Amino acid sequence: MGDFVSPREVTYVPLKFHIVADAQGKGRIEEEKLLDALCQLNENYADQGIQFYMKDGFNYINNNTINTKPGSTTGINLIRDVRRLNALNVFYTEQTVEDQPIAAYYQGGLTLDWIIVRKIYAQDERVLTHEIGHYFSLPHTFHGWDNEPWDPAVHGNPVQKYAPDGRTINEYADGSNCNPDLEQGNNPVGDGICDTPADYNFGGNDCTYKLNALDPDGKPVQPQVNNYMNYFFGCSNYIFTDGQKTEIQRSLLSKDRDYLRSNYQPNITEIKDPVYLVSPADQEQVNRDRQVMLKWQGVSGADFYLVEVDRSPSFDYAPLSEITNVDSILIQDLEPERNYFWRVRPFNEYFTCADATPARRFKTAKTVSVQELPFVQFLNIYPTVLKANDVIHVELDSEIGFDSEINLMDVSGRMMQRWSGQYFTPGSNRKTLQLNSIPAGFYLIRLQTDQGTVVQKIIVGG
Repeated sequence: MGDFVSPREVTYVPLKFHIVADAQGKGRIEEEKLLDALCQLNENYADQGIQFYMKDGFNYINNNTINTKPGSTTGINLIRDVRRLNALNVFYTEQTVEDQPIAAYYQGGLTLDWIIVRKIYAQDERVLTHEIGHYFSLPHTFHGWDNEPWDPAVHGNPVQKYAPDGRTINEYADGSNCNPDLEQGNNPVGDGICDTPADYNFGGNDCTYKLNALDPDGKPVQPQVNNYMNYFFGCSNYIFTDGQKTEIQRSLLSKDRDYLRSNYQPNITEIKDPVYLVSPADQEQVNRDRQVMLKWQGVSGADFYLVEVDRSPSFDYAPLSEITNVDSILIQDLEPERNYFWRVRPFNEYFTCADATPARRFKTAKTVSVQELPFVQFLNIYPTVLKANDVIHVELDSEIGFDSEINLMDVSGRMMQRWSGQYFTPGSNRKTLQLNSIPAGFYLIRLQTDQGTVVQKIIVGG
């Protein structure tokens, strides 16, 4: 992530991330992308003394309508019910406007005061910053041309006095007709901010203006391509002008934004130390087939840890993610005999710029059939490859208590070692069995009860 910037005088704004999926909980954006987005957002607003923090973590929503039709009447009513009244609300969805490739929008109005972002644009440097600019009352730099990009065949060249909306006066290239005292809606000139150059909704994907538009006075227009509030993508150094920053501050301090202000002070500690992963070790085969306990060392400043587990080292296959406020977590619903990768990312409600740990790999154990013992919910006998005097571990979860005998037999059925009187209590059990100088070869571990028997193959090496 980029360098963290912290101004001396800061207003902290509560922001609520809503992560939306379909009705089955599928297709939601990954939390790590939103941690990146918040880090970038704070960098973009740092020179204005405005910083954002996550209000009470993420909110998870499973709803088809919000996910694909957030601007519909039903979608708006649903969003109104789930939004937070004491924060800036941002919803990450599959679609913003049905069947249209719109990256994001600010719904607008005091009763519809939220932002919708299409999830594929979550990590775009400017999209969220742009929409929050709208939230803080900024119009597009091409105000009046919002629904009609300039086309010389339609709008002429030079352009006429009025923009396509029929109300906004087109700003001159030299800004000489800009009047900051005119209220928006009262024949404003352009966006009403006099240090943003004339712009007639040109846009582009490579941060380059290649047209030859002329203002109403016949002078060539040169838009500010790297302004956050236009439609030029692909720039490396987007900016707000001083006039835009003044308007943002005016909006932030207005009565309409009273709900953002409170006496709450977020944890703003910068996380500098890396997280150290404790267990499982890299490339370790764990002793459970469908779950694993992950442990790491906590770091100063971190209130939370994002833990990700996936079959892919790039965490793009079918990632599992959990957020915890302690330094360990039990991950369940894994597949047996599979390689998995895991990583941990520390953060607090404000500082989300810390990197995740490098990925580690572990492998889940082979499932042992317990069909013969229906009251046994889990059984793991390990390791399956060992030496003559090693220890065998038996882990077992049972619904009831029961007596058993555990035998070690060679492939011909000859008894090599016996552990009699082995009682298992209801719940989780773990027993340790010491081998007595067993010769190298293939063997069977047999757990025998009055209700049935379970057999596991093992190999003893030389």
